[in-house]
Amino acid sequence: MKKLKASLNVFTKISLLCFAFFVLFPSLQAQAVFSDTDNINMGIKLELGTVSLDEKNVKTIPPLDYSGEDSVEIASSTLVNDGSLTGKLAYKIDVTEGDRVLTADELKNTMISIEFKTEEIKVEATTANLNTNSFAFIKNMSGKDIVIEPNYVGEVPVTVSYKSSTPTKEEKITVKVTFRLIQSNAVNANANLFSDEVTMENVISLVPKVIEEKSYWPDKSTFINVEGKLSYSLEKMNMVFSEVYDTSNSNIKNIRNLNEAVLYIQLPKDEPLKTKEKRTGKEIDSFKVISMVADDNGKINVEKIEIDEINHGIKITFKLEDSYDSSDPNKAREYINKYRYPINIRFQLGKYTFDGGNYGSYTYYSGVYYQQNIFASRLVLSSDIPSELKEANFEKRKIYLSEMEKTITIKQIKSLSSDSVKNDEFKDVQLTKGAVSLEVEGGATGQISSLLTQNNTLNNEFSLKLNQGGNSNEATLNVKITGDTKNTLVISRKLELQNYLMKIKSTKIPSTTKEVEQQINSEEKIEESNSMIDITVPNDKVIEEPIDGDDQEEVEEVVDSSSADSDAEIKEETVPIENSDQSTSEEKISDEQINE
Repeated sequence: MKKLKASLNVFTKISLLCFAFFVLFPSLQAQAVFSDTDNINMGIKLELGTVSLDEKNVKTIPPLDYSGEDSVEIASSTLVNDGSLTGKLAYKIDVTEGDRVLTADELKNTMISIEFKTEEIKVEATTANLNTNSFAFIKNMSGKDIVIEPNYVGEVPVTVSYKSSTPTKEEKITVKVTFRLIQSNAVNANANLFSDEVTMENVISLVPKVIEEKSYWPDKSTFINVEGKLSYSLEKMNMVFSEVYDTSNSNIKNIRNLNEAVLYIQLPKDEPLKTKEKRTGKEIDSFKVISMVADDNGKINVEKIEIDEINHGIKITFKLEDSYDSSDPNKAREYINKYRYPINIRFQLGKYTFDGGNYGSYTYYSGVYYQQNIFASRLVLSSDIPSELKEANFEKRKIYLSEMEKTITIKQIKSLSSDSVKNDEFKDVQLTKGAVSLEVEGGATGQISSLLTQNNTLNNEFSLKLNQGGNSNEATLNVKITGDTKNTLVISRKLELQNYLMKIKSTKIPSTTKEVEQQINSEEKIEESNSMIDITVPNDKVIEEPIDGDDQEEVEEVVDSSSADSDAEIKEETVPIENSDQSTSEEKISDEQINE
């Protein structure tokens, strides 16, 4: 009984506790969510692909010269879209000179035309559209952007042309047209979207127009009368020659003339230059060269014969063509110091005449017979002039360089002798401005300074100087000259490089050669290594050190670094002095003292 009563008490308490919980705490809200899905086709399709621009039918146009006025084609090809997505076409144009971007002022009379043949439109870009560093869309005739269909379906043939006013100075420019194909939904051609580019470019050399001068004709006082019919002038009957500049290092050396040599024939004013050919009635020249021999050896030949109607005469231009194999010792010896070519002209002029039959013919009218021993003379350098005042065999001499600047001029030999020349037979050559350029092969970098003389009226002078540093002792100088024949000739000479012509242990200079020999024989120690000679002597001794190890006479020639044009003058040279304590000073020693 007690147990039952206790259970009822526990149940009653639990019931009261649950009732109190529900009364004191409100009930939480309950929520139910119901959903459903369905697929609806909105017509939107996402497709992956590529934008790619390519060229075909590319027309190769070499770099060209331009003198103004007319438009010239500089590039041509067909643009194709070899990607899988349609793209819009844009372009930009850059005009540069080397790495320099040309300014708007320099481009004010320039126009770059781009012709799109399938679209039948032409873009003409002027100053405002050049060098903008910005792409622009290309519009068709309807004003819409040009698009190129993918997979090689769309093709756009493109031609680029250049036009400008007459150039006022020589310069070389590069015209570069860049085409950009960008995804078709682009609204800005420069946007950072999927795109591809191709470039078409060419180099244009701007050449100012040369105003043609009135045809040159010598003064009448220079003409020599022949038989009272014609007269001739020898004013321009001379030429200079040398080997042709050749970078292939071929053993075959070609010899050509630098300038044109012209024989002027003056015809009587009452003799017409034109007449009618009897059989056909066609207008022909009244006069014709019926026989012409310029050189029995075939080295001097006629290049062209021209009728000069303005001056009522005939111009006959000559050329020199010769060659030799430098690998053949005999030929090399014959040509290396060959300094002239003679000429022996036997010229006959015919006049058209009618003999009464059906045909006319050219019969002898008059002639010119002329011989000259020094028609063509070799281009040489003043350093080739021998130091002797007497006649000497011509030879191409080495140029000895020191730290003192050496001035050299370009000359020609005008000698009547067949085997020797005199100092005064080396004559200056008048060259055109810009015709000469210098090239040094060999030697250490920066070891040799070469400079054309700018204020020289003959345009035939330059200077050479040996800089400190570098251990090379030999190089080659190439003096390149371009004449009115358009031939580029070269005068090549070996350069002997020596920073110090003499080593001096003190300022004492022995008065005689005998004293020097006694000092050397008694105390010097010679140690020879390769081509350099190292001589060690006690203080108060002077030793002359030959550059190339030859005899004393050649050493004296090397020490004299003055130009060969002024051999008679005694000049002072500044020679480094090397003391035992390694300190360096300068001592001026005259050539007269050294030679003693």
